[in-house]
Amino acid sequence: MTVGEVLAPVIAAALADSVNPCTFSVFTALMLMIMFFKGRARMLQAGGAFIAAVYLMYYLMGLGLIRVFAELWWIVYVVAAAGIALGSYELYTSLAEGRFKSPLPRPLYRFTERMVDAVSRKGAIPLCFGLGVLVSLTLLPCSSGPYLVALCLMSKLPFCETCGLLCLYNLIFVTPLIGILLTLVAAESYVRRLKRFRTQGLRWMNMIASILLIAVCIYVLLAW
Repeated sequence: MTVGEVLAPVIAAALADSVNPCTFSVFTALMLMIMFFKGRARMLQAGGAFIAAVYLMYYLMGLGLIRVFAELWWIVYVVAAAGIALGSYELYTSLAEGRFKSPLPRPLYRFTERMVDAVSRKGAIPLCFGLGVLVSLTLLPCSSGPYLVALCLMSKLPFCETCGLLCLYNLIFVTPLIGILLTLVAAESYVRRLKRFRTQGLRWMNMIASILLIAVCIYVLLAW
């Protein structure tokens, strides 16, 4: 298997992961609260630390999981089938309930909310980096589908090519977070719009992510 064969589905999975509403919601809330308590300059620093932590953690977790998947040739089919089931469920809940409903267990969701509130009030850069590490772990159930599919595909490549694709995947994944951060820094007029989108747009983000996940998984099952 070559990079060219897996590049398109890996990029599609990364796009599905990048519009994941769980990470978007947490990051936006954190940035808005830090901007309110500590100002824009601190928000920029804190946002950079958070994004760096998420990128690093996803990269390290990916390297570890790829080694496991490389030994289990059949796991790609299991993950693809599970991804179709997960994407279908998320799509159904978005359509049926008319709003985004986090798949995280309620205690875990409340714990994440409390940590975001505590860190935003202090606004310390190391704390924001640490929160990025924590969120990468606690929100993994919310965004694991596309990532696991992509890792299964990457596990079939030589190690150096895998590392390069993993860098690309995670860059695509954090790009919307970088966009949110720069938008908040650039103009105050966008803050209200972003707040409104955070409450109204998560459902659409979840639907887009679900459709992309289902499409990638079907492609994997048919092509491999």
